[in-house]
Amino acid sequence: MKYQVYGMETAKISRVLSYKPEFMKFIWDDNTMKILKDQNHYPILKILRNEPLTVKELVIAYAEDTGKEKSNKTIYRYLKTFEEAGLIIPAGQLVVTGKTATETIYGRSARAFFLAGNKFIGNKESGISAPVSLALGKLLSPLFENKSANVEKLMTLMNDYSKQSIMELENLANLVGDDMMELIADYDLKEISTILEFTLMFSYFKANPETIKRLADCYST
Repeated sequence: MKYQVYGMETAKISRVLSYKPEFMKFIWDDNTMKILKDQNHYPILKILRNEPLTVKELVIAYAEDTGKEKSNKTIYRYLKTFEEAGLIIPAGQLVVTGKTATETIYGRSARAFFLAGNKFIGNKESGISAPVSLALGKLLSPLFENKSANVEKLMTLMNDYSKQSIMELENLANLVGDDMMELIADYDLKEISTILEFTLMFSYFKANPETIKRLADCYST
C-alpha cells in the first residue's frame, strides 16, 4: 500500500530499510497484551503487516482502515507505546530526492504475535503453580476413576507442556516460514492466536506422543 506523502508526482521516493522483523514474537506479560488488544492501537499493527510506513503515511492509512482520523501527534504516541513494548521498531528511513531531511519508517518487530500469556497460568520463567496443578488434578479425576492426582507429577507435566510446546511452535514456524505468514495474513489477532494455539498443541503432541501415558501415570497411585 503506497501513499503520496509530498504531493510531488515526479519526486523519487526511496525506502532504506535497516531492520528485518523476526518471524514470531511470543507475548507473556499482561501490559503488552493489553496494548495489543486496545482498539485504538491495534489498527497500527494491522496496517504495518504489509510494509513499514512513516507517521504521515500511517495517518492516512489509519483513517482509511478505521474511518477515524488521528493526528500525526496521536499516531506518533501510539507508535511510541508500541516501541516501548517491543512490538514496533524504527525500521529505516524514507528518502526523497532533493530533500536533505529524511523520515523514520516504522515497522513491526515480528511478522506474527502470539499471546502466550493467555494460555498458561504463570510465565515462561516461573512456570505453572502448585495450586493450579491441584485444581486441574481434581477436575480431571473423573476421567481416571476419581483417583487423586500426584500434584508434583502433574505440575511437571504441565510445565513441560507450557515450555516445550512453545519451542515446538518456534521450530515449526521456522520450517514453514513465509508460507505460514501467507496463510494467516488476513486474520485478526484473536484468530491468529487461535490458529497458533492449536498448532502449538498438535505439534507438541506429535513430538511427545507419550504425554497421555504421562498424564495417566499422574493418577496411578
